[in-house]
Amino acid sequence: MVDNKNMEVADWLSDYPSEIADEMVNEILDNPQATVQDEISQGIGRFGLDPTNPIPIFGVPNNRTYLNKLRLDNGEKIMWRRMRSLTFKNIEFPVDEYAVHSFIGYKVTTLYLSSYHLRTSNKAPEGFILL
Repeated sequence: MVDNKNMEVADWLSDYPSEIADEMVNEILDNPQATVQDEISQGIGRFGLDPTNPIPIFGVPNNRTYLNKLRLDNGEKIMWRRMRSLTFKNIEFPVDEYAVHSFIGYKVTTLYLSSYHLRTSNKAPEGFILL
């Protein structure tokens, strides 16, 4: 059973009708791996860079918030585009794949996010910093 008293409070919840916001929160609460930690304990591989070790995010709307705070380790802004949703045996809920480019346009890497957690990670993948 997930303890929702540790769930992050998010501004995005008020942006949606209560029925939709409740549905999104219930999906998070249904995730047996939902965490308040910076990493998913069942993750395998490089944090955020391998699809089997995605970055835990509190709700799909926070994907944008997290990615907007991410910078290359030299401080350069990034651009990103969601590519698709994937599933993996070690991660209970879908993982979103994002192509990441530098702000001047060259492809940097692919990042993986899992949007069904009680808190958004405060950790940046290798090669990045988080503002």
